[in-house]
Amino acid sequence: SPGHVTYYFPSKTDLLIRAIRRSEEALSTVVAEEVRRVRDPWKRLEKLIDLSAPSGPGDQGWVLWFEVRSNAAIDPDIALVHDELDGQWRAILSDAIRYGCERGAFETDDPDEAARLLSALIDGLSIQLTLGSPGLNRTDLLRLCRAAARAHLQLTTR
Repeated sequence: SPGHVTYYFPSKTDLLIRAIRRSEEALSTVVAEEVRRVRDPWKRLEKLIDLSAPSGPGDQGWVLWFEVRSNAAIDPDIALVHDELDGQWRAILSDAIRYGCERGAFETDDPDEAARLLSALIDGLSIQLTLGSPGLNRTDLLRLCRAAARAHLQLTTR
């Protein structure tokens, strides 16, 4: 009931922060378990892309992130949580990119910058998919993100 919600969460900010933290904790657990098992650097990165992408239009995890991002623009407490959780996700991507570089599968001078670029691409396409943009489905999103990762991280011959 509304009374129970306001008893446990005195403000919308408290509720939103708790919801996004719980959602991200659940995702982090799945990511840690699934990614650890994948040894091939490209398949590991593809697995991360797959796990982060929305299931389709209206994906509730992504809708929750919309709420966090829109509130972060006006609420410093939510902005701190947003930055923390977004930074954790980029660190996971950076680690996967470093893993690939250490094994000679990827090439980049700056794994953190590559992770920021890939994260921004995933976010942008995920927003479009969650909103149901015509002409974009999950398969297309995954294909585009994988192609961009390969184009950016592919070894070059010198």
